[in-house]
Amino acid sequence: MFGADRDKSQFFFVHLLAAAQRHERKVDARERLKTQLGKLKDLKLDDSIKQQIAILERSVNDVVNTERQILRVQDSERRIDQAVAYRLGVMERKLDDWKSVHKKKEQALTDLEKRIDARLKKTRVVRNELPNRNSEQKWKDIERAAQVRRLKSGLVALERLYRNLSHQKGVSKAKLAQVDKRIRSIKSTIKKME
Repeated sequence: MFGADRDKSQFFFVHLLAAAQRHERKVDARERLKTQLGKLKDLKLDDSIKQQIAILERSVNDVVNTERQILRVQDSERRIDQAVAYRLGVMERKLDDWKSVHKKKEQALTDLEKRIDARLKKTRVVRNELPNRNSEQKWKDIERAAQVRRLKSGLVALERLYRNLSHQKGVSKAKLAQVDKRIRSIKSTIKKME
């Protein structure tokens, strides 16, 4: 988009330069005409002829001033077009950068959720049959304590992520609600296990 606007601005500038050169040639011709008119005024001519010369001189001045104003307007329009094209290009690049950063954040959140899910699925430790009830209960306590430690570790990471996301723009409320729901679920599980 920015490249096309820049090419368009360059194309417009080339044609504007050619028009300016034609205008300068016209201005030079009119300046010569004004000089000649000035010389005619110095001659001893009838008043009616002098009046016609004065009218013609004013007309030439009006045309010259009008064309100069047109050229200034065209130059201003060219500058505006270039400034707009530049700003559009900057905004487009910033939007692309924001989309890239947002996509990376979303991917990081998804990866963290997958790791937490995998941890929760692995909380059941495969163990051998123990010889008596007391040993079996002791093993369950150890297993539960390990599960609680893993859950708390994941909970800390999730809470840190939630705080970071809540201060960043562009993160949807639905995603924050999803993380908050997961945090409450893990807290409830830890409370039951303790």
